[in-house]
Amino acid sequence: MTAESLLPFYGYVGTAASAAIAAAVLASLHRSRQRPWLRSWSWSWLFLTFHSLLSAAAYIAARTGVGAQPRVALASLAAIAGFAQLVFLLSGAREAATGMLFPRARLAPVLAAASVVAILMALPGSSDPSAAFLRYTLRFGVRSLTAGVVFLVAALIVWRGLGAAPSLGRSLVTGSLAVTGVHYLHYLVVGVGGFASGTRSPLLTLLSSVDVLLAVVTVLGIVILLLEAERNAAVAAAAQLEHMAGHDALTGLPNRLMLLERTAQALRRASRDRRSVAVLSLDIDAFKLLNDSLGHGLGDELLRSVGTRLKGAVRETDTVARLSGDEFGLLLEVRDAEEAEVVVEKLRAAARRPFVLHGREIHVTMSGGLAISPRHAETPEALLAAADIASARAREDGRDTVRTFDSSMNEAARKTVALEGAIRKALVDGELRLCYQPLVSVATGRIEGFEALLRWESAELGNVPPSDFIHLAEANGLIVPIGRWALRSACAQAREWQKAGTPARVSVNLSAREFRQPDLYLTVRNTLSETGLPAQLLDLEITERVAMESPDVSQFVLRELRSLGVSISIDDFGTGYSSLAYLRSFPIDTLKIDGSFIQAMVGDPQSAAIVRSVIDLAHHLKLGTVAEGVETEEQAAVLRRASCDRIQGYLISRPLPAPEATRLLREDHRAARAAAGSVA
Repeated sequence: MTAESLLPFYGYVGTAASAAIAAAVLASLHRSRQRPWLRSWSWSWLFLTFHSLLSAAAYIAARTGVGAQPRVALASLAAIAGFAQLVFLLSGAREAATGMLFPRARLAPVLAAASVVAILMALPGSSDPSAAFLRYTLRFGVRSLTAGVVFLVAALIVWRGLGAAPSLGRSLVTGSLAVTGVHYLHYLVVGVGGFASGTRSPLLTLLSSVDVLLAVVTVLGIVILLLEAERNAAVAAAAQLEHMAGHDALTGLPNRLMLLERTAQALRRASRDRRSVAVLSLDIDAFKLLNDSLGHGLGDELLRSVGTRLKGAVRETDTVARLSGDEFGLLLEVRDAEEAEVVVEKLRAAARRPFVLHGREIHVTMSGGLAISPRHAETPEALLAAADIASARAREDGRDTVRTFDSSMNEAARKTVALEGAIRKALVDGELRLCYQPLVSVATGRIEGFEALLRWESAELGNVPPSDFIHLAEANGLIVPIGRWALRSACAQAREWQKAGTPARVSVNLSAREFRQPDLYLTVRNTLSETGLPAQLLDLEITERVAMESPDVSQFVLRELRSLGVSISIDDFGTGYSSLAYLRSFPIDTLKIDGSFIQAMVGDPQSAAIVRSVIDLAHHLKLGTVAEGVETEEQAAVLRRASCDRIQGYLISRPLPAPEATRLLREDHRAARAAAGSVA
């Protein structure tokens, strides 16, 4: 064999070497990057290595006179490896374009079919020396034509799949694949043309060396493509983190941090343009009740819908943010306070329109506070704080209310903060105490029990009225530990009365927050057990409004408490919105008529009629009645004629400290025994 005749052999070996290096690099990249298409392409270039080596061996066999069968076997294996390379090339291109692994179960039949075709291609003319052109066309020509088309298709798949954004890596990969496809087609034309003319074109040797260059460019493009993808992923992750830092995860709205940043920018513009900036804090009225009744999934959807509704009601230059829970903050760039108030009314009207969630129509109202620069504050934090203070005042005033901040609210807020700290200190230092107001039977005039009432004697503030601190303790959650202390203290006092031979029932009020505690049943049960008080000597009072906030839940909780043996009273009856159907089904024992009706009934026939109706209703439902706030003999006489069961109020006694209540109870029992002895 001459040196010239060995040139094709060297071309095959050079192609095999470059393909082997490309396969190793791609396999290494797959292990470090875990991209499915890298594994497919590493197999593709590995099969190209096998194809080139087998083709070199077949070429040498043909030039050295090896028999037909070994040559057919080598040609078949080379063709199988060549087709396998193209199958893995296409599967890798699809994986690179879609990001999804090509099903390996579907590769097996494709490879099997390609193998059959490869073997059939190697058979014709294998034993006929005159059929050299047929053999060359089938083995070299079909392989080159198929490879050219497949590389061009792979380039098109990758180009389209990797998106329209220009990148060097994408251009190098798709370009090298496309050039490889054109190279194979040109290789086909030059090779077949030269064979047909009986001369070997010198371009064949040059074209064989191009395989090495194209493999290098392809691998280089893949490396650059991976680096660009990682850089883009890092940029996207940073952008996502930045977005998350400034936006609420549930609604996608800006959060408190972003609202403050935009408020700062708006304040700078307003100072330059002599305009105003308004900050509005809005809460959904009774959202907890809505959330409990709807379920948390629908509650979250309601929050998203409210955010969308508010955003649609303001201008694009304004900002709607979710601050926390059901609290939304709005930044409004306005000319003056009058324009801000117009926008606020527009927002409230938008919120009042019903929301339809999963076929359910839900009505909500919103309350909040408004602060405007520069009148109320000149910094973002101060503006938002002023809006929060005004929002707290709006919630105190009732639903569907918006209040504008004024300086008196700020002073009230400072007092509230100071009072909250004092309450916490009072709970720790033991400044809270209970007083007991007797409940007297109208029929016998005897004391049947006491209502435990909370009092606070502060070392710094003096006697603090319950109306000044109970609502604050309810709002900040301190009412729960205070209530548990009151329950235990009242039960311990009632147990002392029982052990002294003067048993009396004690009534303890449960606040709204206490009533919603999931461990209320266990708290009452454990308190009775620890103090040793019989359950029938404890009466638990809840207000009518608390009972009706969620009637089904209230009914369940009351039945649990009633199962302990305690009695249940509805306090402040007549001031809420009871449904008679629920009143009939509630496991209660007593209705306590609100003192406002008692005080008005002597001079107001309508109030007197209401009191008589409540008493009649209670008796028909087999419930006891207690009239609160009885202060005069005339009121007591009216209640006696109306057949009220018990009365309490200043006519009988003011709330007494435990020692005085104990002395009054002893006197009442002595009087009762004396009356019984005189009758006997």
